[in-house]
Amino acid sequence: MLLLMVFFVPKVVIVGHYVDKPQSKWIDSESKKAQYNCIAKNIIISSVNLDEFFRVSQCTLAKEM
Repeated sequence: MLLLMVFFVPKVVIVGHYVDKPQSKWIDSESKKAQYNCIAKNIIISSVNLDEFFRVSQCTLAKEM
């Protein structure tokens, strides 16, 4: 299994609190969403200049960038 270093992690509600869902329990669509987020972030980071890089590198989702 490919372990992705992602910031998108699906959440589950346990006793009224959001908890990260273990990667072994992710469904196919959640895995694809995490993978697409990594790809999009890589494209965005590789296409911006140094000043913009420092601004967007703190974002966890590609949509925030």
